Amino acid sequence: MSEMGGGRRARPSSPELNRLRAEIDELDRRIVGLLNERAELTRAVWHEKVAIGRRAIRDREREREVLLRVSIANEGPISQVDLLAIYRRLGDRFGEFSARVDIANARLVRGQLAAVVDDIEPCLAFFKSVGAQDSVSECLYLRGEACRRLGRLDEARVEFARAASLTRNARERNLLLERAAACRMPTS
Repeated sequence: MSEMGGGRRARPSSPELNRLRAEIDELDRRIVGLLNERAELTRAVWHEKVAIGRRAIRDREREREVLLRVSIANEGPISQVDLLAIYRRLGDRFGEFSARVDIANARLVRGQLAAVVDDIEPCLAFFKSVGAQDSVSECLYLRGEACRRLGRLDEARVEFARAASLTRNARERNLLLERAAACRMPTS
């Protein structure tokens, strides 16, 4: 075999191999386009759920239906296990960010405050993008509480006030506003 630039050896090729690879490349482009189209539709579904007042964005029954339809449509050679894993991953963005919020809650309890402030940011961006106001409010509360415990009272006050403005629960709103008010710096 001949040497190519950089010491790499030339890989044997053929017109048929090149044709097959070109087909795979074209399929990859189409798959990426379809995955992005699916993601946009999923985001539109989340927005619609929020618009009609559904508290739970995640619909496990619908997820099971999708997985059943995918299983029925699969004629191979991809195994059912592998295909279902792909689809679970596609539908699991909301679950992924919800789990991150749970982790941030646990870190808050353990006193890992800087990690909470950093970790909550991508969750906040995601929940804002899908219009999940309750989740946005929870993220703002977590960040506010971490900032409060870190002594960053101005930031904490702003986050508590923002969380209060988003919640639909009057009692929760009042508690958040009380938290915000408690973060005002005492004047000397």
